[in-house]
Amino acid sequence: MTEAPSFANPASLSELGIQVVAKEAKESLENK
Repeated sequence: MTEAPSFANPASLSELGIQVVAKEAKESLENK
């Protein structure tokens, strides 16, 4: 796994997950 891309790192995955959740939450609030 030494050649794994940056997005495979747990820290990066958690950051992406937070961004996705925040984006979906914002859109859901705007749609109401």
